[in-house]
Amino acid sequence: PSGESRPLGAEVFAEIDLRRAVPGTLVLAFPWGTLTALAGRYLPGEELTEEILEDTAGELANVIAGQSK
Repeated sequence: PSGESRPLGAEVFAEIDLRRAVPGTLVLAFPWGTLTALAGRYLPGEELTEEILEDTAGELANVIAGQSK
């Protein structure tokens, strides 16, 4: 998302376009610390690299978008 729409304190973003009867966009914003804690629960024992954390943000967005039907 553009800098103007980013919540304060959020450092990692996941954005998904929702193509439905009423289209929209899902945007999740995470501080690194929060995303690291979530990823640690989601992927126990994994080395949490920046790439893994960004992928985790995308996966969490996919799960939420999938459940919002």
